[in-house]
Amino acid sequence: YPDITYQQVVRGLALKANDSNVLEVSYQHPNPEFVKDVLDVLAAAYLQFSLEDRQSDILRGINFVDEQLPSLRARVDFLQSELETLRQQFNLIDPIAQGERLSGQAQTFTQEELALQVQLNEANSLYQELREELSSRDETAAASSALAEDARYQSLISKLIEIDSQIAEESAIFLEASPEIEIVQEQRENLVPLLQREGDRVLRELERYIQALTVRQQSLSNNTTVLNQEIKQISSVARQYSDIQRELEIATNNLNQFLSTRETLRIDAAQRQSPWELLSQSSIPQAAVASAKQNLVLGTALGLLLGVGAALVIDRLRNVIYTTKEIKDITRLPILGVIPLNHDFERFGPSAIMANQLNSADPTLEDFAMGKLKAGAYRSSAFDEAFRSLSMAIRLVTPDVPVRAIAISSAIPNAGKTTISVHLAQAAASMGQRVLVVDADLRRPSIHRRIGVMNDYGLTNYVSGELSFDMVVRQIDWEPNLHVVTAGAVPPDPTKTLSSQRMQNFMERAEELFDLVIYDTPPILGFADSQVIANQTAGMLMTIGLGKLKRSLLEDALETIKQVNIPTLGLVANGAKEQVPSTYKYYNKYYEYYNYTRDFEAFDRNAWLVDR
Repeated sequence: YPDITYQQVVRGLALKANDSNVLEVSYQHPNPEFVKDVLDVLAAAYLQFSLEDRQSDILRGINFVDEQLPSLRARVDFLQSELETLRQQFNLIDPIAQGERLSGQAQTFTQEELALQVQLNEANSLYQELREELSSRDETAAASSALAEDARYQSLISKLIEIDSQIAEESAIFLEASPEIEIVQEQRENLVPLLQREGDRVLRELERYIQALTVRQQSLSNNTTVLNQEIKQISSVARQYSDIQRELEIATNNLNQFLSTRETLRIDAAQRQSPWELLSQSSIPQAAVASAKQNLVLGTALGLLLGVGAALVIDRLRNVIYTTKEIKDITRLPILGVIPLNHDFERFGPSAIMANQLNSADPTLEDFAMGKLKAGAYRSSAFDEAFRSLSMAIRLVTPDVPVRAIAISSAIPNAGKTTISVHLAQAAASMGQRVLVVDADLRRPSIHRRIGVMNDYGLTNYVSGELSFDMVVRQIDWEPNLHVVTAGAVPPDPTKTLSSQRMQNFMERAEELFDLVIYDTPPILGFADSQVIANQTAGMLMTIGLGKLKRSLLEDALETIKQVNIPTLGLVANGAKEQVPSTYKYYNKYYEYYNYTRDFEAFDRNAWLVDR
């Protein structure tokens, strides 16, 4: 259908969600075939969207795993190569086992060397003892253990003792010069040389034994030295081997875990079917009567037959907060203001809106503040009055103690907190208060763009000690009561900057000089900056962007506020599409006769109510 435009398609389309979690899709068009084609396309698109929406998180997980796998595989391959190179270089399989084996051998050699040293010492002692005995010429002494253990020497000693006994016996009978005595003496003299030679033989054997022990000791000492050197080298290698093996084990486990996770995600993605069910197929509408004109009209009406299960859409719609009633049911906190939806207010600040509306039929408060309008010509709008009502509500939160400083934040980004901060400051300033708006969102500063000033210096320059308080405060030309402190350069640690003593000094000084100080702070979830600022003020004003914030995120933000005990003034609903009472018309009517003044206390509210 080349001649059909998008606007023509949308014009005949109708969507209706009933209480039974069914989404009814209907379409009206004179061409019955076109009706069926449109409904078929819509049904396929809804079903495909439901499946993709359910699988999107899983697919992102699979893509992340696929991106990490090449680097993990490369890491494992590199470590395995390092391990193989280390093994080949030192010709070993397991350096730890090799080191243990060498340590065992070295311990065995050391023990043998100690035992051998004991034997060598004993042999040297025995050798010295034997030499002394042999040099004493006392053939019958034989006290040395070496001679005592030698059978041949002991046999000669025994014979010598027998001859000496025989000589003693013969001496009692015969004279010393008798032949019998001489024969025995000759036998004794023949035994003495033999005994001497036998002792020398034992001494030589002992020397050879000592030499053998010395050689063996030297060999063991050399082997022990070589083993100790190898152990020292293998210890270094084992340490490198252990480090590489540990890293390889970690890398392998990570790789296996990622591979297992990828397979699990793939199985999960394959098992997930479309959560929506097509309840009825689309068909070509049939005419109820034979009239061609009625066929075109009724045929389009009968095209409203397609029903698509919309459980997921219903859940998504219910999970997002769209009305102030939902906010009251969830938070149980006072809603101090409801700001109507206005895209210009969300995109631009007061200065930009003022520039766009100077030539319009409805001038703004900034026009009057800059002298573009005369007193008495002031007019208002629903948006202006919403911020003035918010300013009054804040002033009436604690009637006995004036609110001097507030922190404006939100649960998530893009909820309109900066918009609320700027326009609330403008509204309070227009009502006679000296107002200072401070950009305390040091992560994404934007106050300067909304106000229309440069961010060449600001809060961080004061905290760092570069500039004084008066030097960072700027007065707005088109609103004398409105002053601003921009963020300045983004610091490396915003939370630390906002928690410093210089920041506390800044806040104390600001409350002394201004009637109201408004701090634009980062979102509550994910950052502690807003908590640091809010605890030093009268309380936090939490901004809720209608149609943007999920119920679960709002509950998380409220739980965070409760845990850290942040004082909360109330809530502001931003971007309301609900019908806003047009009370500002009465303001317009009143200001046609009322000479505008900046002295808020001079405003006679009772007279205004009577006039209304």
